[in-house]
Amino acid sequence: MLHDMKQLPEILVEHKNAIRCLCADLAVRELWVFGSVVTERFDPARSDLDFVIEFFDSNKPGIFDAT
Repeated sequence: MLHDMKQLPEILVEHKNAIRCLCADLAVRELWVFGSVVTERFDPARSDLDFVIEFFDSNKPGIFDAT
């Protein structure tokens, strides 16, 4: 899930649908981006992308699990 930014960096906008699909496939609860990509120093030719990922805990019963 991408949120909490007024404007997403262009590189993330370009790949937003692929990122959403990947997050869904990998059971990502939250996805945060940090580092140079959220600053004016980002250089697509030289910079990397830094993410913090929180996954859904598949070992805990959820609200839709039968008891």
